[in-house]
Amino acid sequence: MSTANLLYTDTEDALRDSVRRLFADRCKPEVVTTLYDQPDVDFTDVWKTLAVELGLAGLLVPESLGGAGASTREAAVVMEEIGRAVAPVPFLSSAVLATVALLKTGETQTLRSLADGSTTGALTIPLSTPPGACPATVRIGASGLTGRVSSVADADAADVLVVPVAGPDGLELHVVSRAAAGVKMTPVLSLDMTRPIADVEFSAVASTRVDNGAAEDAVAAALLCSSVLLASEQVGVAQWCLETTLGYDKERKQFG
Repeated sequence: MSTANLLYTDTEDALRDSVRRLFADRCKPEVVTTLYDQPDVDFTDVWKTLAVELGLAGLLVPESLGGAGASTREAAVVMEEIGRAVAPVPFLSSAVLATVALLKTGETQTLRSLADGSTTGALTIPLSTPPGACPATVRIGASGLTGRVSSVADADAADVLVVPVAGPDGLELHVVSRAAAGVKMTPVLSLDMTRPIADVEFSAVASTRVDNGAAEDAVAAALLCSSVLLASEQVGVAQWCLETTLGYDKERKQFG
C-alpha cells in the first residue's frame, strides 16, 4: 500500500519558480485589472511564452507526441501560479480540457500542434459543466455541424474547437477550425474578465470526427481533470489572499 507524497519535489519547485517569475514580470495586478476597463487588452504574448518558450502547453502530452510527458501534479503547480497571478491565459481550456479530451480519443495531429503551442484549443462545452455531465447541443447532419453552445471558456482565442456532437449512434467528438465558415462567436459579459467566455454557434460547419467511439469517456476524463486543476487554481488565489492579508496586518497601524 503506497502513500501519496503531498510535498512538492525540487522539479515542481523549479517549475513554480519559472512560472511565477513570468507572471510577476508580465501579469502585474495593475496590468491584469485593466481588462475590466479595456476587455480587448491582449495577453497573447504571455500565453505564447508560457506555452512555447516554457513548453507548458504540452505538459500533459506524452513525449512521443511532442509533449513534456508530465502528470497532473505538475499541471496543478502551473494552475496554482495562474490563480495566484489571476493570469489571463487559456491554459485550462487548451492545455487541459481540449488536450485531455483528444488524448483519450487517440487523436494525434491536432494534439501535436496543441502540445508545441502553435495552436490553441477549446473544448466546446459550457464552463459550468460539472464532471459526469456530457452535454451535446450540436448535431451532425448532411451539411455539417449545427447547433449552439453557451458560455464556452476562451473560445474566441482558440484556433481549434473540440466539439461534443450528438450523432445518430451517440456522442461523437469533432474537431473544427475556429476560422471555418459557419462558426459564429458572441462574447458574453463575465464576472471574471481573465477567463472570457463566448456563445458559439455552428451553421452547417465542416468538421473532422476524431473520437473512435470513445467520445463519452474522453469528455468525462477532461471534465474530471479540469475540475481538479480548477481547484488548484483556487488554492493559488486563496494563498495570495492569505499572504497579502497577513502582510497588511503586520504593517497596519491605527491609533498609535
